[in-house]
Amino acid sequence: MKQVSKVEMRRIRKLTQRHGRADAVRGKECPVCGNKGMVVHHVFPIRYGGKYGRYNLMATCSGRCHSYLNKASNRYCRRHGEDFDTMSALTFSRRIRRYIMTCIANRDAQREKRRREKRRAEQCE
Repeated sequence: MKQVSKVEMRRIRKLTQRHGRADAVRGKECPVCGNKGMVVHHVFPIRYGGKYGRYNLMATCSGRCHSYLNKASNRYCRRHGEDFDTMSALTFSRRIRRYIMTCIANRDAQREKRRREKRRAEQCE
């Protein structure tokens, strides 16, 4: 999968700001922590050919959650980038979104498991 040049990314950003698609996503719930999302995350990263359509935007709170989602999206694109050539951007974006939600669920399950183990250790002492 070929990366988009910086010049092309700037051009796309300007187009998006004009159309205001990002404003439609801001204020929705962050999928990671549930807080109000103020930062727009691109599910299918722009540098890998993602677009600024509403299907490709996700609201996140700033900081750790946005960083976590970026890492998950980039990881998926590196692993499955060659699949994009055979499907539409919308389908690929949906697959990334499903992968992100799985990562969040797995992370939450691991945290809960650690909490339970910690409580058991405290009770045994």
